Amino acid sequence: MNPNSLVSPVSALRAAPTAAFGDLLVAVFDEASNYSNDPAEVSRMAREVLARILRRNVVSRRAR
Repeated sequence: MNPNSLVSPVSALRAAPTAAFGDLLVAVFDEASNYSNDPAEVSRMAREVLARILRRNVVSRRAR
């Protein structure tokens, strides 16, 4: 499973700066659960995606 495929469904939440982090977290875990029934695998996928999203946001804010 490619974690990049999970990033696009939640990109709308990233675009809205007012979206609560909890909403993003729920969206990522919900989307990851569509790819696996194993809780450990869902958690791993969601963690990777959240880390990627947070890294992108930090880098883009520093570039401003």
